[in-house]
Amino acid sequence: MLRKTINKIDRLFKDAIRLFEWTLWVRILTVGWAIPFEFIGILISIATFYFYTFGIAGSEALLEGYNPIHYLITGLFIRSLVSIPLPSIHDSVNDLYRGFFGSGGVRMSLADYLMNLRMSIYSYIIANLISIYIRESIVAFLYIIIGSTFYGLILPTADKLLIVLIAIFMGSIASLGIGFIAASIIWFTGVMPIRSPAIWIMDILISLTSGTYFPVRLLPSWLQVISLMLPHFYCLKIVRSAFAMGDTGLPSAELITLSIYMLTSILLGLSIFHTTYRKRGKRGPPTPL
Repeated sequence: MLRKTINKIDRLFKDAIRLFEWTLWVRILTVGWAIPFEFIGILISIATFYFYTFGIAGSEALLEGYNPIHYLITGLFIRSLVSIPLPSIHDSVNDLYRGFFGSGGVRMSLADYLMNLRMSIYSYIIANLISIYIRESIVAFLYIIIGSTFYGLILPTADKLLIVLIAIFMGSIASLGIGFIAASIIWFTGVMPIRSPAIWIMDILISLTSGTYFPVRLLPSWLQVISLMLPHFYCLKIVRSAFAMGDTGLPSAELITLSIYMLTSILLGLSIFHTTYRKRGKRGPPTPL
């Protein structure tokens, strides 16, 4: 039984790599074309915030003890990375049934094409995730490059950098679980909107309550409660403490909470997605909206 499961997982990832490689050069060219524009856009956005902040508050302005620009840069960096999986699962399912493959006068959906190749939809989802992570991670790290080059952001020491990477990993897996839950709505309802309403709501909550742009303590108490439901909140606490100057220590409570959140989210998300897909997804394609 264990060996059979291992073989299935091995086949799943091998097929995902094959699907990824089929469009590898297109993806590389897309990233290469976009990076200069992303760099300029991020540079101008942070510069605007810089002049706005210090024009109003002066050079001594601080947010929770942090330089406001460093606070913003680390917030946008973590938000960009941790939010990558949220829409990815829904978008992958959309691609499977909205996208078409044509050959020899035969036109079929990508889902049917994969079925003919005896490939799982999970292989396609994994291939999409790999592609999106490569592209969006490069863009996210531009925030750190710009921050350290132009605004005096100092990178954490090696031991703290490891904690940063662990926090990003746990936050991303937690978001992946939420992404699977949001995509399950497609199988549960039988309809497929271009943009998930659940992800739209999550984006609003993340912008407002995660602590990306300003301290959560400034919010009304009922909104502060919502921040505790977001993996971004815990991830930001950990990462900002690692970027802080001096021996500030790391928030162990947030690390423990995020690890529990990660395990609960991914197990629940995969379970709900797989169950709804098996019960309803195989009856036929969802109805596009």
